[in-house]
Amino acid sequence: MATTALFGCAGKDLRRRLSTRFDREDFQRGHQTTVDTFPRPNVLAQSKVPRELLFRGTKSGARTGAGIAPNTQPRSMPSLITFNTQEVNLWNNPQKMTSKVLSLPKSYADPPKISVGLNMLDFKAGTGIRCNGNVSDIDNRKFTVHIDTWADTTLWAGEINCFVMRSSNHDFLCGEFSTTEDHVWNKPQLQTSRRIHFERPYSTPPNVVVWLKSFDTGEGSSTRVKTFATDIDAKGFTIHIDTWADTKLWSAIAGWIAYPKDKEGIFCGRGDTIQVRPWQNTTPGVTTRKAIYFGDTAFHAKPSVFVALDAIDCSTAHGLRFSAYATDISTHGMTWHIDSWGDTILHSAGISFIAFNHGI
Repeated sequence: MATTALFGCAGKDLRRRLSTRFDREDFQRGHQTTVDTFPRPNVLAQSKVPRELLFRGTKSGARTGAGIAPNTQPRSMPSLITFNTQEVNLWNNPQKMTSKVLSLPKSYADPPKISVGLNMLDFKAGTGIRCNGNVSDIDNRKFTVHIDTWADTTLWAGEINCFVMRSSNHDFLCGEFSTTEDHVWNKPQLQTSRRIHFERPYSTPPNVVVWLKSFDTGEGSSTRVKTFATDIDAKGFTIHIDTWADTKLWSAIAGWIAYPKDKEGIFCGRGDTIQVRPWQNTTPGVTTRKAIYFGDTAFHAKPSVFVALDAIDCSTAHGLRFSAYATDISTHGMTWHIDSWGDTILHSAGISFIAFNHGI
């Protein structure tokens, strides 16, 4: 049965966040290598990094576009907003449900569209991996952001990126798909897909970007989940949420955005650790990065970048820890990072990203 595209959606300005339980020096890396490992003898000790260093820039709410003050932003400029659970409670005081009311960077004529993606998670070992990022109570000045877990899961910390745009910007269509729309959670499947029909067809096949905003996994030697799009045409696409091997994927939710391929000032793509190193990694705490270029896309200024997880394969022998972000952002390209730390064995992970200039 086909699912109609949801028009309510999401946005944020990606800022690199130091995670919760390791020293600042752990993120210092050379410029000549693409895969780095660091000794972390005390990763379970409380971080000595001052809170003001963990949360650089604005403490919460909107992160505006590069070099533009909030009162000078073009009226049509989308916004990138980041939320980290440590803005509400520190890692050593984990909560099942964490939320905060965030202000929008400006007052909108109508409630904007907001799309949410996971970009950092830190779980306690030995339990199911469960997390859900979402937003609610959106009005023209503010919204509520949530990062939740449930059952026996302990989420030390989490972070999501929000992509915010005007509801009147019809170039963008947004939505989400949950595996529970296809089957009940207690009858897990390795593969789940659904045809998404756009609310308004495009004149030609658009770009479609997909990512994870929620997943609940149980038994298995690894936490494995991925989402991707196929069969994209002017009227819609097929969205997939899969697992493999011995992983039990009880449920997952993928978010998506579609926009015209010829739209100026925007570039999308994927990054994956497998592009840099083999998936058969057994070294704990590996960090991975890769420089990419924006090709023929013309940016008139340093773009903002939305980054979200779209695939992960992480050993359940230790805690799941990952952080995805972008650095060295310029009008020509950027460097994406997918990091783990402590005793985490991250076999592979992938991200989707959207770089854009103001006024899209």
